[in-house]
Amino acid sequence: MAEEDQLQKFHNEAILECQKLGLTGIEVVNVAAAFVKVPAQMSMLVALSESLRREYVLKILADEAKKN
Repeated sequence: MAEEDQLQKFHNEAILECQKLGLTGIEVVNVAAAFVKVPAQMSMLVALSESLRREYVLKILADEAKKN
C-alpha cells in the first residue's frame, strides 16, 4: 500500500508539472492517461531539465495519438 501511495504522489507531482508547462486541459488528461500506462515516463519527465520537459510531454502526446 505504501508503494501505491508513493506512485500516486509521484503521479500527482508529474501532473502538476504538466500543468506548469502550459498544456491545455485535454493535453494534461491525455498525458496523465499515458503515465498510467507507462509509469516510467513520469520518472523521465521529472529527471529532464525544465527546458526539455515540454518537448518530452508533446512527444508522449504525439506517440499516444499515433496509437489511437
